[in-house]
Amino acid sequence: MKPAMRRAASARRDAGSTLPLILLCVAIALLLIAGATTASSAFLAQRDLQAWCDSAALAVAGGAADAGAYTTGPVPSDQAPLHYDDAAAELQVYLAGIQNEGVFVELGVQNDQITLVCTRTVVLPFGRLFGIPDGLERVAVSSSRVRWRA
Repeated sequence: MKPAMRRAASARRDAGSTLPLILLCVAIALLLIAGATTASSAFLAQRDLQAWCDSAALAVAGGAADAGAYTTGPVPSDQAPLHYDDAAAELQVYLAGIQNEGVFVELGVQNDQITLVCTRTVVLPFGRLFGIPDGLERVAVSSSRVRWRA
């Protein structure tokens, strides 16, 4: 067999062998794009939840101080001037005035510090592809101190 005929025969056997390689590269690129989209969505959901929880904690602390939830005069730090019921009422006022987007809030009051634990389940784009079909639970903790007014 002549060398030119051998080259033509081997070229025919190699024809189409790049198609699987191209398809594999496209599949990997699409998987990377889906992964980046899912990861950034999870990050942004956590950031938004943390900001929401921070604003709620500050609103409750500010509202409790403005509503006169404190006793008159300076209060020693070992006493609990803030009552849970007052903080819970301020939290309900805050939640009624905003869109809470399915956020569950747990309130804790200790002395003059308010702690909120905010939980939300976020459905991620391409979540099924990465084994998270029901969404990802995000948790944020925020605290704020109430400053008494003399």
